Amino acid sequence: MTWLLLTLLFRFYVTRVTDYEATYGALGTVIALLTWMYLSAYMFVIGAELNSEIEHQTARDSTTGEPKEMGARGAWAADHVAGDGDPDEQIEEQGEGPSLGAAGPPVPTSDPASR
Repeated sequence: MTWLLLTLLFRFYVTRVTDYEATYGALGTVIALLTWMYLSAYMFVIGAELNSEIEHQTARDSTTGEPKEMGARGAWAADHVAGDGDPDEQIEEQGEGPSLGAAGPPVPTSDPASR
């Protein structure tokens, strides 16, 4: 729905507000098409983020197939539902791997007293 609104607004902008042909010459149509594709890609990414966050906020299984228990659904957002702050329910923090600070080897110090 948002993509359709964007397309209609961009069509109005191109036909009534600007003159791509005067600005870019023969490449005006190509520039308008590329701009529309660029804006459309943003709408699809924003829609995907919105869908993921909506899925992240519900405990009901909305994945395809038979309903499964949380943790066995095969979809990250469906398996990691936002909790109410109870540490026992914070599934997200389990198994996410080491923190960035613990990922590398220890850094040697230049302090001569530690040698």
